[in-house]
Order: sequence, then C-alpha cells, then structure tokens
Amino acid sequence: MQLITLNKNDLGTTSHSLRGAILTIGNFDGIHLGHRQLISTVVQCAREKDKASVLYTFSPHPTQFLFPEKRHKLLSSVEKTREVLSTTGLDYLIVKPFTSAFSKLSPEQFIEKDIVKFIQPSLIIVGYNFRFGVGHSGTTRMLKQLGKRYGFNLRVVPPVEKKGVTVSSSVIKKAILSGKWDLVPALLGRPFSIRGLVVKGEGRGRKLGFPTINLSVDKDILLPMNGVYTAKIVKTLIFFYYFCCIN
Repeated sequence: MQLITLNKNDLGTTSHSLRGAILTIGNFDGIHLGHRQLISTVVQCAREKDKASVLYTFSPHPTQFLFPEKRHKLLSSVEKTREVLSTTGLDYLIVKPFTSAFSKLSPEQFIEKDIVKFIQPSLIIVGYNFRFGVGHSGTTRMLKQLGKRYGFNLRVVPPVEKKGVTVSSSVIKKAILSGKWDLVPALLGRPFSIRGLVVKGEGRGRKLGFPTINLSVDKDILLPMNGVYTAKIVKTLIFFYYFCCIN
C-alpha cells in the first residue's frame, strides 16, 4: 500500500496510476467489521476491473478539529490505523489534512476539487451513512447525482449487523466504556488493543515483588473504564507475548 499525504493547499492533478480508481472515503476509526466489508468491496472491485483501489481519509479527525471541547477519543492511533489498512490489499491510502478552509467546502466543491480533479474515480463505494461537505450536508443521493455530472458511478454498502447491533465506531466506544468485552472484539473483528511507550515509574511494583510496566498512551486514544483486566503485552519487532494484568 502506497501512502500519499497531501499538502493542505494541494488540489493536485490526476496521477496516471489513480485515474479510474475504485475509491472509498471516510474516517475509518478503528477499522471495524463494517469498515472491513467496505474496504474488501473496494479491493475486490478494483481487481476485477484492473484499477487501483484507493482509500481517502482525513487527519486530524474532523470532530477533533471542529469541536475540540468534546475531547473526541479514537479507537486507534493514526499509526495503528495505517498498519491495519496495509493488510487489507488496498493500493493507495490518501490522507488529506483537515483544515478550517477544507471544512467549509460544499459537497459539490469537495467532490469537484478534491476527488474528481485529483483522482478521477470510475466508481466510489461508501457506507450507508456516508455524509460529506460542510455541516455533513452531502448525502449518498447527492453523491449519485454528482456522479452523473462528473462521470463516476456510486455503490452504497449496507450496514453490518453483529450480535444484534449495527457495527459502528460509536457503538464500539460505548461498549468499551461500559465494559461489554464480549461485544468489543466481535464488532472490531480482533481484540481491542492499546499502543504506548514504556516510561519509568516509581518502582513500587518491584518492591512488592511484582515488577510493573508504565505505559504512556496518546491522549486522543479511548481508554477502558477503570478496572483490572487480563491482557497480553506484545513487544514490537520481536512479536513476543507476555500475559499480564492491567489497570
């Protein structure tokens, strides 16, 4: 998977390798089962049509930028998201800086200037609840009409149901915060994980005969409710597992 990070003012011109691409657009926080079905559809369709598969996303998360007072938390870091996406078979990951000017683009302006001019997709595939443009004013119905104007088709992927709920990042976050740990991995499609750097603590655990590890975690990442959990520690590079308790 090739990463393309756009300049905040870059509208660019269509690359030959992107022209006619099969494209999806969104935030993709957590890369849960719903996201995976959407991405799988993009990749499969691109292979059938011998086109590039492309995922177009934003950084920072729009809610974090527009409403900092909400302290919006993420299921996974940017690095973890890119790591997971690299295993999906996508050809390109395009990251667009989310800025004040960008947030004010109308749905038509976004599609014309940032999507059609730069990518010229032949097909856009989005989720059932996809919205775009200033104030989330763009709908899939509007996107279909824009496709007729700019020469791309649209496919809308239905929601994924699991354990009686519709899979979404918000549902997974609520499950984490309420301690529903049978539901979280079922909706994510993998165990929930937190990545951090080991930092020096006060050494209290060693004095008690139980050495501990202190993790410094990105402030934007959602943490579980207070409690004691069984877990696995994965040491990067050597991929060695340690069983542990975490609180």
